[in-house]
Amino acid sequence: MKIFRKMAIFVAVMTLGLTLAACDSDRQDPVHFAAGDWASILIHNEIAMYIVEHGYEMEATQTITSTPVQIESLRNGSFHVNLEMWAANIATYEDDIAGGYYHEISTNFVDPGQGVWIPGYLQDEYDIQTLQDLLDHKDLFLHPETDDPDKGLIYGGPEGWAATAFLVTKFSNEDAYPGFVENFEFIPMGSTAALNSTLQSAYDNEEPWAGYHWAPTWPHAVMDLRFLPDEVEYDPDVHEEEALGDLPAGDVTIVATDGFEADYPEIHQFISNYTTSTELTSKMILQTVENDDMDEYDVAIWFLLNYEDVWSQWVPEDVVEKVKAALENE
Repeated sequence: MKIFRKMAIFVAVMTLGLTLAACDSDRQDPVHFAAGDWASILIHNEIAMYIVEHGYEMEATQTITSTPVQIESLRNGSFHVNLEMWAANIATYEDDIAGGYYHEISTNFVDPGQGVWIPGYLQDEYDIQTLQDLLDHKDLFLHPETDDPDKGLIYGGPEGWAATAFLVTKFSNEDAYPGFVENFEFIPMGSTAALNSTLQSAYDNEEPWAGYHWAPTWPHAVMDLRFLPDEVEYDPDVHEEEALGDLPAGDVTIVATDGFEADYPEIHQFISNYTTSTELTSKMILQTVENDDMDEYDVAIWFLLNYEDVWSQWVPEDVVEKVKAALENE
C-alpha cells in the first residue's frame, strides 16, 4: 500500500500540475510540518499529513531537524506547523508567542516529566530517589565510555535538542552541581535509537543505567522506568544560563507560524482541533515495538482505522468521508 500511496500522490500532483499550469500563482505550497528524531512527532505528522492529503486534497510534507532549526523555521515561516512543541524546553517560547512569530493553537498531550530516569530495579535495590542520590552511588555507573575512568556515566539525548542543551549546562554548572561536575560525565547520544539501545541493553541484563528520557516513548510503555527529581528548585530566569532544577512538566502544544491561518484557513481549523493524550500516543508508539514491520506511516493508518471516534471530531463530515474512502485502499 505504501507504493500505491506514493504512486497515487505522484499522479495527483501531476494531474494538479496540468490543471493549474496556467495559474501557478494561485497554487498553494505544501503544508510543511516540523519534525524531530523521535517516534511520537513522526506518527502525529503522518496522521495529519494523511488527513491533509486525502481529506483536503492538498500536499503535505515534513522535515526532520534540530530544535533550534525548528524554532527559527517557525519564526520565519519555512515551517507551517509543529504538532509537538515541548514548550517547557524552549526558553524563547513565551516571547515568541507574545511577539506573534508563531501561535499556540492547540494542546496535543500533556508532558508527564522529562529529565534523568533509572530502571525501577535499580531504585528498589539502592533507594535512589532523587537526582542527587546518584552521587552516593557513582561506582554503579562507571563506564569505559567516559574520558575519566573514575567518573560515572549519565546518558544524554541527541545533540541539537533543547533538553540536551539544558542538561549539558546543568552537569557542567560547578556552582550549583559541583558533585556532578567532579564525579559524572553527561554524554549526549547521536540519536534516540542510540540512546534507547543503551537503555534496552542495560534493562535486559538488569545493569545500572541512568540517563535522559521522556514520555510518551516506547521504553516507557514496556519498561519500569523511574524519574529522579532534582532537589534544586527550577528557576526560569536562568533557564539557559544555569539550568537549575527540573524542566517543568506541562502541555505539549501545537503551534502554527504567523500567517498560516490566513493562507490555509481550512487546514488551520483542522490543526486547531487536533488533540490526543499521553496514553493514546503511548499506544501508538507501542505498535512499532510489538510489530517490527510497522513504521510511523503504518501506525498512522492503524490509528485512523481504529480511532475514528477521535479524529472524526477534528474535521468536517465531508473530510471524514474522503479519509475513510482512502483508507479502504490501505
